[in-house]
This record gives sequence, C-alpha cells and structure tokens, in this order.
Amino acid sequence: SSHVRLLDWLKAYTEEGRSAEILNADTLPQYDFTHYDAIVVCRDAIPAEQTGCFLAKCNAAGIPFFMELDDHLFLVPEMDAIWPTLERMVRAAAGLIVSVPPLMEAFRPFNPNIMLKPNCLNRDLWLDTPTPQLDAKSAEVIERNRRKVNVVYYGSFTHNRDLAVISRIIPAMKERLDVQFFLIGGCQRT
Repeated sequence: SSHVRLLDWLKAYTEEGRSAEILNADTLPQYDFTHYDAIVVCRDAIPAEQTGCFLAKCNAAGIPFFMELDDHLFLVPEMDAIWPTLERMVRAAAGLIVSVPPLMEAFRPFNPNIMLKPNCLNRDLWLDTPTPQLDAKSAEVIERNRRKVNVVYYGSFTHNRDLAVISRIIPAMKERLDVQFFLIGGCQRT
C-alpha cells in the first residue's frame, strides 16, 4: 500500500510538472520548509522527539501538513508509546488522508477534515504490465512449479493480528496444496 499511497503520488505530481520529494525525518532540522506548498506525513514518520521541531517549522513557514493513515494506530497496543505524539499530529494537521471509511469515523473526533484515498492495486504494477519474455530456463522452472502456491505476507508489526488470521489457515492449505509461505515483516516489535 505504501507504493499506492506515496510513490504513485510522487510519480503523478512529477508527470504533471509539479515538484514533490520525500524528506528524511531524521534530518528534519536541515530542511527549509518555505520551499513547500504542503507536506504529507505518512503514519508515524515524524519521530516523537522531532514533533515540536516539525510543527514549529510548518507554522513558521505558514504551510499546511496532512497526515496519511492506513491503520488505526490507536488500536495497536504495540504503538501505545507513540499515541500522544500521533494524537498531537492528527489534531494539528490541516487534514487527514485515510484508506477506509471506518478510519474516517475513528479519526473524526480528532480532526474533521478527512479525505478518503482507498487502498488499491496499482494498474501499472499488477494489471496492465506487459508479460516479460522469459528465457527457456525460467519458463521451464515456472512450468515445473505451476501447481505450487506461493503465499507472500508483507506487513509490519501493526498487522500482527492480520498475520494471526492468515497463519491459522496455512497448515490446512499445506495439507491440500503444495504451498510455500513467505513472511516479510509481521513480527513482534522488540
């Protein structure tokens, strides 16, 4: 979803002749905010210790910032340490951009200016991409493994509950199919 929610925007702005860039929150004090018309902050990208600096720079430059949220982080116990910072940012934002209608309702008490940008598949990456020509060896490997099912799970620790649901069905799938399960992320926060 990060690709759809952030990189696709960057590409669209660039194609329209607009300027957009990704800032590194760790080097926040180095940036001159007067060069920007607006800033979009993804989830908890601004570290708690940088929040004051970020808000001061936005105020001094007179530019709005928007919070982009695709999870209800107030419901993730592992995120409880950042809840005060997140609430401060959500309340101070010019608006929120959320991925699903339930998030609109959940965050409305904190900020009434909420826009919906649903998660979706990027057509360029998944649907309209031309099929690449394969060399003979690759084509043979694909044909030999055609009956295998590859399940790839990708998510941060904020999606541990999602992983728990998926993990319960993997053993049943393995009994019926030749399944390979690949886990990227989804582990407990340390």
